[in-house]
Amino acid sequence: MDADAKRHAAGVGQNLMIWVGVPAFCLLLLMDGAMGIGPAWRAHQGIGTPGVFTATTCHRNSCNIGTWTSDDGRRTVHEVGILDLPRGRVHEGDTFRALYTGDSDRVYVPRGNAYLGFLWTLVAGSTGVFILAAALFAGMRRQRAES
Repeated sequence: MDADAKRHAAGVGQNLMIWVGVPAFCLLLLMDGAMGIGPAWRAHQGIGTPGVFTATTCHRNSCNIGTWTSDDGRRTVHEVGILDLPRGRVHEGDTFRALYTGDSDRVYVPRGNAYLGFLWTLVAGSTGVFILAAALFAGMRRQRAES
């Protein structure tokens, strides 16, 4: 493969990354933020089923996976993550008050601020999609004006 062909292949790869990879990443951010902000906001407001989270799985000095059981004992969710744990080291077996708000993957510390992370994810994804759409629209207008 000669130098021109290598440069062309590199340019195609870069264009593919910009016009496929970046929009896909922005859409993933947008979807994650949109799906997570509701349950996190409900927990921030103290709305949800109260219960106890018990840390059962630790990875890299973080024990944020465990089992959540409702106060009345009627509902148990295994292998669930918890958001807004207090600062400091959490050990296997530690328990925390937590709210189940309908999110099948997570429970939340009551009145926590996990919604802020989802809000920023939503803003970042929306901004990226908007910028890419504006660039695409501007390119289409420029192409139409040139022809």
